[in-house]
Amino acid sequence: MVERFADKKNRILEAILNESKSANESHEIRLLSGDVAVAPGDFSAIMNSLDADGFIKLEGIWELQNEERNWLVVTSPNDALAAFTLLRQGEITKQLSQLKAEFPKRSKPIFRDQTNELIAREIGGISTGPRLVHLFETWGVDPALIVYPNTKWRMVHDVLNYLCVSDKKEDTLALQNILREFSHPLTHGGDAQKAKDFEKQLDTWVEYDGFRIINGDLVGIEGGGFHQTSAGEKQKHYPVSNHQPAPISENILKKLQSATSWEQIRFEFGEDQDRTEMYIYDDRVGDFHFDDLGFGKGSSKESKPVKSWNMLQVMGMSRGRHPCKTNQDKSTKKALQIRIQALFPHMIGIPIGHDDTVKEYYAKFKVINKTDRRNSHLDHRANNRPNEFLRNFSS
Repeated sequence: MVERFADKKNRILEAILNESKSANESHEIRLLSGDVAVAPGDFSAIMNSLDADGFIKLEGIWELQNEERNWLVVTSPNDALAAFTLLRQGEITKQLSQLKAEFPKRSKPIFRDQTNELIAREIGGISTGPRLVHLFETWGVDPALIVYPNTKWRMVHDVLNYLCVSDKKEDTLALQNILREFSHPLTHGGDAQKAKDFEKQLDTWVEYDGFRIINGDLVGIEGGGFHQTSAGEKQKHYPVSNHQPAPISENILKKLQSATSWEQIRFEFGEDQDRTEMYIYDDRVGDFHFDDLGFGKGSSKESKPVKSWNMLQVMGMSRGRHPCKTNQDKSTKKALQIRIQALFPHMIGIPIGHDDTVKEYYAKFKVINKTDRRNSHLDHRANNRPNEFLRNFSS
């Protein structure tokens, strides 16, 4: 198990506060390093720092060898015992709260241990140990979490397990980077087929934990990134994504596999705004309801289009573009991109770009709304007040 120094300090502070409940502040408290699962060296360093800060008065730290086992339960071959008096309980409580806020933990890991082991064994066979260390650090993994020299898959396994439990934004992004980059052909020596095979295998494994891998992106966290705490209160987590697309039928996916680039794809909207015609090159693939393509929300009888469906319509009225002005724009664009990628899981790259000079998104595929020529009031409303237009639909 790997962890940061802050995680060890967190456990020691919790143990000090728990021990202080059964002891008067003027009485000596004893704490074993084994009780908090911290190696004697780190245990001594943390206890001495608390003494230097004036939080405790440290009487002494003794390393306990095997001969002490007859009078004290020692949890490891070389345990350490600290005797101290608690001086500033309030400051320790404050520091503990700060550590938990800075290094938050999920009540439920993103992937279970077995999933991480399968991924780790696969990644361990892709590159050398030193190369994996370099890639992990480049992709944002804290070097403190990388234990090498080590068996390659065990090193990767430890890193994945920690990142999946951590609710720190940077750790979640590092996990996403690992999955995304190992799904990229360049990580496989430029072999696009190997990259696709890896992503397909990865997608199969993470599905057991309620996720999908679409073009390297991790999609679909339960409850939009919320989990229930033991107290029953909702605890906000840094989300991987809350835009999980609805399942697409195998029959439709097979029809769309002929596309080899985003530019070959075309959506055409007509009078019925619940449907679109799809073309690959200039060959008509079919006429689809939004539910067919994973853009529905609700039961099949009362399904309504999500906002990303209507953003697609708006793009058809404005030459494939949409303003990027609000957080809602960003969220809806993300949802649209994920749903388009779900239709074309074999495609590499993203289907929607961002023009920073004019603060607009642009579709790399073609989208046409044929009603804009005959309904100028709808065209004007969509192009000049797209967010107002979108507010009429589901999220």
